[in-house]
Amino acid sequence: MRWATRCCRVTAGILVGAGLLAGCGEEHPTQASGSSVKAPSSAGSTATSPRTAPRLTSSSPPDQPDLIAGVRLVEAEGGASYEVTPREALRDHLSAAALDAAWGEVTAAYPEADTDGLHDQFVCHAYFANAKPTWDLEPWRADLTYPETVATACNPPRA
Repeated sequence: MRWATRCCRVTAGILVGAGLLAGCGEEHPTQASGSSVKAPSSAGSTATSPRTAPRLTSSSPPDQPDLIAGVRLVEAEGGASYEVTPREALRDHLSAAALDAAWGEVTAAYPEADTDGLHDQFVCHAYFANAKPTWDLEPWRADLTYPETVATACNPPRA
């Protein structure tokens, strides 16, 4: 099913997952740099399931149309990885609409990347690893629920 037709609302489970990440004992890069982490917004979304990260179906694009500087398929330590380079506009103005538009750019470049597990890794990186220069989305990782993905610091174990 296409990403634009799948959407869900932020639920207590996501907040629990975020709490698990915050309590894992490691300082997060965005915490170390002093920038704040913004929680996903459910405004305008429709409820389906808390299984995956929130997705919004919106007809209005964000102010900045090019939110991703580049996406490339690379061979990483664990296997193939989609290396996503977000633009500052996305890093600085996280919103459900911006994340949907950015994910659309990723999947336009690599349609096979449009899976729930990779989408969850993408959203997790946007909120919890925002300061990283690139976000590595790894298809060989287990497809967990979004709260579980957050609890694993955006890096689920090998499937």
